[in-house]
Amino acid sequence: MAEPELNQKLKRLSAEPGSSAKNRIEISSSDDHDPAAFAQVNRRQNERLKTLMVEWISGHPDWIFDLYSGSGNFTFPLRARIKNAPILAIELSRAAVERGRTHASGAHEVEWVAGDVGRELARQQPKAGRGLVVLDPPRVGCETA
Repeated sequence: MAEPELNQKLKRLSAEPGSSAKNRIEISSSDDHDPAAFAQVNRRQNERLKTLMVEWISGHPDWIFDLYSGSGNFTFPLRARIKNAPILAIELSRAAVERGRTHASGAHEVEWVAGDVGRELARQQPKAGRGLVVLDPPRVGCETA
């Protein structure tokens, strides 16, 4: 379920003459919405999801891949939980990667890569030690090799 404010905007849009489900629209509960940005539609559920993800981590990984990282929705909680493992955050959207880099000041050892997840992973050298992979693909899912 989306935030109440977003649900109200959706109701108004669907009531407008000429509106169609075929058109793609983007709405935001914030006036400073970046059209290239993606955000979860329910902030409380997103916070719960991040909390659960961090709680489920066992041990201490030597490296972390945050795939389809966006601008760091999971990257930053991972960095807060696991201080010393390098993180590779891969996201197709250059705008999202730039936002992540901008907000990452102080988040050491995060490598932000703008590119296709499959292609960027193929370029990686095998990593030694224990790893953690967080996968948060878009609605269309992940590509298979």
